[in-house]
Amino acid sequence: MSSFEILERCVANGIRLYLTFRVLIIVAWLPWKRDFRAVQKLAQIC
Repeated sequence: MSSFEILERCVANGIRLYLTFRVLIIVAWLPWKRDFRAVQKLAQIC
């Protein structure tokens, strides 16, 4: 295996990790954001 192949594999793994991490953050963030809006509306009503 050449050093270029190793580098290519590292970059591919890094991108995959980054994308997975981004998706997890977005999935975790969206419901929280929606709840936050609901709390703000409740605060306005009360």
